[in-house]
Amino acid sequence: MYYRLLFYGFLLFILPNVLFAKLDTAVLRICFEKDNKPFMISTKDADIAEKEQFVPNKTGDSFIRKFSLKMDGTPFFTYRPYSDNCVSVIKVTPGVHRFSIDFKSVEYTSLESENTISHNFKADLLYDGTFKIVQGATATVEISQSRNKVSLYQSLDNKPVEGCEEKCDIPADIPVYFVTKADDSEVSCPVEYTLILKKSERNNLECYNDKTVRSILQKVVSENKVICKSNSEYAHFNVYGEGCVITVEADPTGLRIKEPEIFMLPLEKQSIRYFFQVGSEEEQPYVFSAEHKGKQIIPVKGSVIKFKEIIN
Repeated sequence: MYYRLLFYGFLLFILPNVLFAKLDTAVLRICFEKDNKPFMISTKDADIAEKEQFVPNKTGDSFIRKFSLKMDGTPFFTYRPYSDNCVSVIKVTPGVHRFSIDFKSVEYTSLESENTISHNFKADLLYDGTFKIVQGATATVEISQSRNKVSLYQSLDNKPVEGCEEKCDIPADIPVYFVTKADDSEVSCPVEYTLILKKSERNNLECYNDKTVRSILQKVVSENKVICKSNSEYAHFNVYGEGCVITVEADPTGLRIKEPEIFMLPLEKQSIRYFFQVGSEEEQPYVFSAEHKGKQIIPVKGSVIKFKEIIN
């Protein structure tokens, strides 16, 4: 049985300026437990808050874990910390309502509640409920590399997955991807080219010696200090041939050679290659884009994602 005296005493604690007038809504005090122990949901300690990645509470006097509280499936925002492991939910309208908690939509975590909280709320009364927090479904990631150039990122807010340099467990169903650090070492670009001939010249390909063409282009690269990232980029030129004489494409003014386009080297020509495997599936090449990002992988509950570096 719920007593209005307890209700008003509770309101006096959480809302010291409240007047003792009958309210047309109820209050729900929700506590959190994990492994049958109090589970911290808020703190006034800034060091703990930083370690747990809590965010400032809207009142400004404490920090709170990121979560989404829902009433009957709709986000519900009128709550505030009551203690380290409890919150006070106010302005609950009379009637039967079900409260649920969602961590995964706002934070990269496998935490979830194994239960919901339901009451037939009546105005002017205080109710209690407890969320039982558990670790939800996870997958395992194993990373094998010698240079620590590649990091695992998660797609929820596109940030690195902390503590996953070699092996870690990650939440299932939230896509992840690998990112490679830009190679700081830069070299004079290797060259590739497209030879463009008139129709009448197409039978004279033998006179356009590949070694000679590359030598000319490498001289252009050297004289113009065209720089590429080591082992991953190359300079591409358009070269015109006529009468066994080549001309490198000019810029719009016609006074200078057009700057080459810089492309990523094909995977088979890179000295360092990467592969990934999900569970018992076949191992596949893992290719990084010019932005140093790779394809997304959706972790499946209980699966193992293996990523490895191969140096030729």
